[in-house]
Amino acid sequence: MDNETIKDFALFNKEFPHQFIQCEDSNETISIRTKNGKRITISVIEMANCVDIAYHDSPIEPISNGNKNVPQFEIIGFNCGSTPVQRTPITIATIML
Repeated sequence: MDNETIKDFALFNKEFPHQFIQCEDSNETISIRTKNGKRITISVIEMANCVDIAYHDSPIEPISNGNKNVPQFEIIGFNCGSTPVQRTPITIATIML
């Protein structure tokens, strides 16, 4: 990532490498596979003003939505020194833009 791009972000976990992805469309899905093979999907949906996140390889037992089993995973919500959202199993995390 060039210095011009880096200055546009408030980076955290600076001790780790950072990869920059530029969306080409207003609504776009990005798939990530970690080095250990874990799969994460991020869907940027600007028309709904949100970003959806799914984690596909959680050890939590999937739940049925009637048609198929849906992976569950745990989230935690942090706000500076507090944890207003404790460990919570979900099927999709949504970040409002």
